[in-house]
Amino acid sequence: MNYTSVQQLIVSNTRIIRILLCIFFSVGISGFIYPPTSLLLISLIPYVLVGNFIMLILFDESQISYKQYLVFSVIFLVGLGIEIIGVSTKAIFGNYSYGNSLGVKVFDTPLLIGMNWLFLIYTTRLVFQNFKMNEIFKILGASTTMIVYDYFLEHSAHKMDMWYWEHNIIPLQNYISWFIVSVALHSLVSYSKLIIKNKIANTILIIQSVFFIILYFGL
Repeated sequence: MNYTSVQQLIVSNTRIIRILLCIFFSVGISGFIYPPTSLLLISLIPYVLVGNFIMLILFDESQISYKQYLVFSVIFLVGLGIEIIGVSTKAIFGNYSYGNSLGVKVFDTPLLIGMNWLFLIYTTRLVFQNFKMNEIFKILGASTTMIVYDYFLEHSAHKMDMWYWEHNIIPLQNYISWFIVSVALHSLVSYSKLIIKNKIANTILIIQSVFFIILYFGL
């Protein structure tokens, strides 16, 4: 069975996989709230994030092209690079440092952070892609969605040993910088005229958003 056959089989069972993802994340939320299992689940975070990303790849039905690979590679590298600079200089996002739950690091920055930037650009672009509005508003809408997502993520990150802010204070500078970088990367996708097709991306984005919102409120 080749990759195309596997992809077709998976995509044909989209509804079932959506249900399984909801169940999986419901168990995860319960585990984080229950102290005896929270440490175990923290250790699984890198695998969950990579698993979600693999799921995006398997469900991606976009037209494959070198341009697509190039744009996505640039997003990954820029996202990772800006975080490396941010951690080392404290000048971009503020004073923060990464914990150990996100796995392998390069210059004190987890490689998964680059993947997270790509994940968010990919999924939020898809949300606004087919809206009948000016491209500028699509870019601003997708970037704003990323900021809302980041707000809840930032306030939950320390609970999962992802990263920590000095004095546990998240500066406004962080959100402004996030928005600027998001607009730049979404502009790249828009300028490249990439068309994203993925039946599971919105589900994963919503589930992860709900997960961080629940952690934020401490439910």
